[in-house]
Amino acid sequence: MANVQKIDPKHLPMKQIIQSDTIKQRFAEVLKDRAPQFLSSIVSVVNSNKDLSKVDQTIVLNAAMTAATLTLPINQNLGFFYIVLYGSIAQAQMGYLGYIQLAPRSGFC
Repeated sequence: MANVQKIDPKHLPMKQIIQSDTIKQRFAEVLKDRAPQFLSSIVSVVNSNKDLSKVDQTIVLNAAMTAATLTLPINQNLGFFYIVLYGSIAQAQMGYLGYIQLAPRSGFC
């Protein structure tokens, strides 16, 4: 019997994780035809922040899903939504432009 080493999906590169049919389907359910563009933006965010690439990628993906459900871009330069590290945990954080974007959608403005 061969010694098979299992690879933990938490430590795969984000570029490889988003190729999963399950991940593509989950984001397509939320974003429809904008899902491929959003998934590539996740890879860009992780590649531009070396600290994000070192943490559990499933947590980064969950933070990105929060942005997807709000239909906010995660490009750090736009200021709508950020994926921020607190210690070794990646968390979703909305920028002030995200709040401005969501306010009219609420129906109270």
